[in-house]
Amino acid sequence: MKDRPEVHQGTPVAPFAGADLLDANFTRSELAGTDFSGANLEGADFSGANLEGADFSGANLEGAVLRGAILVGAKLVKAQLSVADLQRADCTGADFTDSDLTEANFDGAHLTSALLRGANAHSASFLGSALRGADLSGANITDANLTGADLTEAELANTNGAAISIFHARNAMHWSTGKALEAIAKDRGLDTYTQEVGPVLEQVRQHGIDATAPATTHRPPSISWS
Repeated sequence: MKDRPEVHQGTPVAPFAGADLLDANFTRSELAGTDFSGANLEGADFSGANLEGADFSGANLEGAVLRGAILVGAKLVKAQLSVADLQRADCTGADFTDSDLTEANFDGAHLTSALLRGANAHSASFLGSALRGADLSGANITDANLTGADLTEAELANTNGAAISIFHARNAMHWSTGKALEAIAKDRGLDTYTQEVGPVLEQVRQHGIDATAPATTHRPPSISWS
C-alpha cells in the first residue's frame, strides 16, 4: 500500500499545483495561501488544517477529509468534492463556483457569504450549517439536507431543487426558511413553485407526517398548507 505523504504542523507553505497527493496527510497543517490548483488530493486528510486563502481550483478532492478545516476565502472553483467531509469547516467567503459537491457533508459548517453558483450539491448535507448571505444561484441542491440551516439573505435564483429542499428544512430557523421559500416562489413563479412543493406535501401527508407551515413572519405567496 502506498505510503501517505505527510505535512506536519508548521511545515512551510509550498506550491502543490498539479501534484499527485493521493491520500496525503495534511492534518492540522499551516497551509494558508497554498496553491493546490489542479492537484490530485483524492482521499487526502486536511482535518483541522489552516487553508485560509488556499487555491484548490480544478483540484480533485473526492472523498477528502476537511473536517474542522479553515477555508476562509479559499478558492475551490470547479473542484471535485464529491463525498468529501467538511463537517464544521469554516468556509466563510469560500468560492465553490461550478464545483462538484455531490453527497458532500457540510454539517455544522460555516458558509456565510460563500459562493456556490452553479455548484452540483445533489444529495449534499448542510445540516445545521450557516449559509447566511451565501450565493447558490444556479446550483443543484436536489435532495440536499438543509435541516437547521440558516439561509438568511441567501441567493437562490434558478437553484434547482430549492423549493423542495427548503421545504424539508421548514422546522429549522423559521424566519429564514420562510424568506427562502418566498424568494424561490418569486423567482420560479407561483405555478411552478406550487407544482414542485404540492406533490411533496401530498406524499408526506399520506405517511401521516405533519405538513403544516412553519411559524414564519414572512410566508411565501398563498399555498394550501393545511
